[in-house]
Amino acid sequence: MSKKGEADMSSSLKYETFGSLLKNVVDNRGKTCPTADSGIPLIATNCVVNNSLYPIYEKVRYISEETYKTWFRDHPRPGDMIFVLKGTPGRVAWVPDPVDFCIAQDMVAIRADEGKIFPKYLFAVLISDTIQQQIEVQLGLSKEELAFYGALSENDSAVEVLGDDKLRIIAVEVAEKVKANATIDWTIRESKGKVDGTGKKNIEQIQVSAGYAAKCY
Repeated sequence: MSKKGEADMSSSLKYETFGSLLKNVVDNRGKTCPTADSGIPLIATNCVVNNSLYPIYEKVRYISEETYKTWFRDHPRPGDMIFVLKGTPGRVAWVPDPVDFCIAQDMVAIRADEGKIFPKYLFAVLISDTIQQQIEVQLGLSKEELAFYGALSENDSAVEVLGDDKLRIIAVEVAEKVKANATIDWTIRESKGKVDGTGKKNIEQIQVSAGYAAKCY
């Protein structure tokens, strides 16, 4: 395409805010959902990973049919996108058909306005390296720090006791100390278990100084 053609195309583009591209947002945040020993899977932020199209069922909790029908404001529909807000913000997953799970805290389901944008195109944009890197920059954490922040924030009691700001500080301190004592593939969550004895001691010291002593690794 010629430069003139590119210029003409650019001038014809209409820029929209993210929110204006959405028809609906399923938001069930605000209170803790009652769980059961079995029933309908209740996915958490750890179930949404960018290398999987759909949510994965890792350490899921369950809710009863009655809770499913009465407790939630709304439920995701096929073709929606699950968007993580806390822990590892920006992770996205496609909602399958049929939908065999529900969502509660720390994530929302977004529904694209098909009159403005193709849903799958929006999904592709959200999971792109460019957008994911922009989200990481806005959070203010490096890749290593983001890995620890995600692990810490998946612990409900840690979030309740410390809050997001202090978790962010802990993640930075942990990353600095552990990088000097362990070889870790930061992109693989299972690598948390490979931290050596010195690294674990450093993590515990940081947690105690922050007022939280539970083991989050």
